[in-house]
Amino acid sequence: MIRILDLFLQVILGVFECIKLKNHLQKVQELWAIRIGDAIPRALFFFGGAHQSLLTLCLENAQMSCREAQNHNLLWRKALSGGIGNAALSSDEKVLLVDNLSTASTRRYVKQCTFLESARTAVCGSTNNEVRVMDVTNGECLQLLKTATKDDMMQVVAVSTAHANRHLIAGGSGSTPTVYLWEKTQRK
Repeated sequence: MIRILDLFLQVILGVFECIKLKNHLQKVQELWAIRIGDAIPRALFFFGGAHQSLLTLCLENAQMSCREAQNHNLLWRKALSGGIGNAALSSDEKVLLVDNLSTASTRRYVKQCTFLESARTAVCGSTNNEVRVMDVTNGECLQLLKTATKDDMMQVVAVSTAHANRHLIAGGSGSTPTVYLWEKTQRK
C-alpha cells in the first residue's frame, strides 16, 4: 500500500512533478520534473518493491513507460495498439487493465475499470448502458449490469467491499447524468 505522505505525484500539461512529503507539518518538496512529450498522461501508478517505480500510460501516443520514482531514469517503454483511455493496476500488481481506445469508430470514449474480490474480478464501464463484471483469469463476462436508459455511457465505476460477503458497485453515466448502485452478496 502506498503511504500518501511518502510520495505525491502531480501532472500538469505533460510534465511530471514528483514530490516528497516529510510529514504533514512540512511543505511539499519537488524531487523532479520531466517533460514527457505531447501526450496526456491518463494513468499513473507507483509500484514495485517499496513503490520505487512509476508507471505512466499516455493517451495520444499509446505509450506505457516505467521510471525510477527517485530519479526519473527510464527503465522501459512499450507502445500499445491504440490510445489509452484509462487503466487500473491490481493491488498485488500482477494485473494491469487498460481501456485501449483503438476502434473502427471515430468517436472514442474513456471507460474506467477497477478490481473487486482480490483482483479476481474486474468491473468495467462501457459505451452502452452496461457495466461488465469480468473474470480476470479468463476474460469471461460473469454478469452485465444494465441501466434503464439504453443510451447511457457508463464511463466511471467504483467498487467497495463493505464486508467479506458484501460488495458494492457504482456506475456513473454522463449521457443522462445518473449514478447507479448495485450490490453483490455472497453466501457464507
